[in-house]
Amino acid sequence: MESAEEPSNRHLMARLFELQSMLGLASGRYETVLPAYRKAAARGAGRSVTEDFEMLASLLAEASDGAVA
Repeated sequence: MESAEEPSNRHLMARLFELQSMLGLASGRYETVLPAYRKAAARGAGRSVTEDFEMLASLLAEASDGAVA
């Protein structure tokens, strides 16, 4: 993807890296999550990924609490 990047499509590239990060998380390809997130953040994106990670952490905490009860 990076070879096709130009100043005119930098925002689009950032969003693609956000998507790649989320897809890595959803599909269990955890080794792709952090590199893709870093590339998104370097291009001015990544905020939604951070929010999604926080929501996931909250859900996992709730699931853990529910399993104990």
